[in-house]
This record gives sequence, C-alpha cells and structure tokens, in this order.
Amino acid sequence: MWEKLLELGQPLSMPWLILGDFNCVKPPAEKKLGATPTCTPQFNFCRKLKALKGSLNAFNNLHFSHIYVRAKEANLALQDAQLQLESNPENTAIQDSLGILGRRSSSLLKQKGSFTTKRDRNTKFFHDMVKRNAVRSSIFAVTKSDDSIVMSVADIGQEFIAYYTSLLGTEVQTLPMDNDVFEWRPKLSSKHALELCRTVTPSEVKQAIFQVSDNKAPGSNGYSACFFKSVWNVIDFFRSGRMLRQLNHAIIAFLPKSEHSPSVADYRVNSCCNVIYKVITKIITDWLAATLEHLIDRCQSAFVGGENIINNIFLAQEMVRQYTRKWISPCCTINVDLRKAFDSV
Repeated sequence: MWEKLLELGQPLSMPWLILGDFNCVKPPAEKKLGATPTCTPQFNFCRKLKALKGSLNAFNNLHFSHIYVRAKEANLALQDAQLQLESNPENTAIQDSLGILGRRSSSLLKQKGSFTTKRDRNTKFFHDMVKRNAVRSSIFAVTKSDDSIVMSVADIGQEFIAYYTSLLGTEVQTLPMDNDVFEWRPKLSSKHALELCRTVTPSEVKQAIFQVSDNKAPGSNGYSACFFKSVWNVIDFFRSGRMLRQLNHAIIAFLPKSEHSPSVADYRVNSCCNVIYKVITKIITDWLAATLEHLIDRCQSAFVGGENIINNIFLAQEMVRQYTRKWISPCCTINVDLRKAFDSV
C-alpha cells in the first residue's frame, strides 16, 4: 500500500495530499516496517481483568444485589406460608431460598467484620462490631495545629494533605555518600547475589499467592486473593523489572492509632495494595530473608531469624538501670523522635 502511495506522488512536482484513514490496516505487513504490534503479558492481564468486571457486576446484581431486602422478603414469605401448613406442610422451596439468602447476607456481613471468628456469626456482638467498624471507617472531624476543629470533607482532606506534605515534602541537605564505608560493612557473596537475580519459579509464585488470606482487603481493582488463587501469572515482572501502573498503585487509608484520634498525627497510613503487588513483595521478602543474616550486625535483633525485637527493649532497660551506679563512667541517654521515620517507611 505504501509503495503505491509513493508511486502516485512521483509525477507531481507540487505539494499534494491524500486524505484517508491509513491507521487501520488489515494485515500487519502493510504497516510501516511491517512490525506486528505486541503487548506485554502484564498489559493483557490487566485488560482481561477490566473486561471481566462487566460479567462479575452482572453476576453480582443477579445474585447478591439488595441481599438484605431479599432475605427479609424471603423470611416474610416463609412466615406467610407457615400459616398455610394444612395445604403445604413442608415449604421446602421457600426454606431453601431463605437459607441461601441468609448465608449470602451473613457472608457480606462477615466481609465487613472479618476480624470476628466463626463463633461470632449472627450474634449481637457480631452486629455491634460491624456497626462499630463502619463508624470507625469515617473521619468526621480533625483538630488542626492551632486547636481549631474542621468538619467538612474538603477541609479534612486538605489538612491531611498539608500534614504529609510538611512531613515528607520538606527538602533537607544530604551529605555525599562515602563509598569507603561499604568496604568494612558486611556484603553479600557472589553466590547469594546470583541467588537474588535468578528467575522466579511457578511454584514460588503459587506459594506466595496462597499465603495471602482470602479476606485480605483488595486493591483498587477490586479483586481479592481468593480470585487470584485460581488465576495468576506474575513472572513477567521479574523478567523485565517493570510493573504497569495499573498494578503498581494502592488505596491509601488512614487508621486511628487509638480510640480518640483528634488530630491528623493520630492516624497511621495503611496501603491497600493489589494482590499481584502483594505476591511480588512476598517473593522478594522470602529471597531477602535468606540473606539478611549475612548483612545485619549481630547487635541488631530485628529481621534476624530466631531473634526478637523486644530483646533490645530489655537490653535498654538493663542499661538504664545500671546508670545510677556511682563507679561507672558518665553516661547519657538520647531520646530520638522516630515519628517521621515511622510514617515514611
């Protein structure tokens, strides 16, 4: 096609123009350079998830929409039919319908109160905890630094943005890195370095995805781990080192640190990541766990197998207790505010 277009313009000495849609061609060979368009497996995977949402929404509307109203209607129908025991003593169809709708409504409530156990199903305590959890999921007011209270949704949002902008957006002067420091610090051997660069196996992917709980909060795409346990493939990320934006983002939620959280600083940040993102991080964590003991100093207790971070607390208490003795050298204790580091990690 392109050769024919060039032939048409050869006898013309003046500027010329052919109007038409030449972007939609039938065979790939007719495109410039004859290159066939290709998509990464990650892109195809996200596109299929998006296409599947329509069918899942239709299924949800057919079987689970207005579930509480339908369960109540089924209960009223059963009560009405029970008044006619002489003509229909069994009422098996209505009883089965009520049982199905009841289990579905209980399942929906369980998702809202996944912290409860099986023995708490359909009890007053269970429903009270669901209501309490729904109230705690909303922020009705926050206290600003000048002790004024804001209650509108827009003002509360701006207060959170301003707080984390000042916390994470401030520029600080940094010193240049001294490469000589790494000469005497623990380093990975060539064997461990190659182990971290190897190809991920399908068994590792399956093990990681089955470690994610079915009731874990789904990410922005709405798919839970229960869905991905039967459909999964994330090896492409480890081959390319790149991740699509559709997978590499999360929903940021603010959780109160205590029962009464008046200011923005009293909330901790929680990221609801996509399940695929969780699987990738679990695999990387399992790989790094095998090498941390060769990098972490022996004086550190965290992130080392067989050790506990609380050991450092006991050690600090013992050291402070010894400070009161007269025959020891003068000592001091430094209190470091780790709030910014904690909120940043």
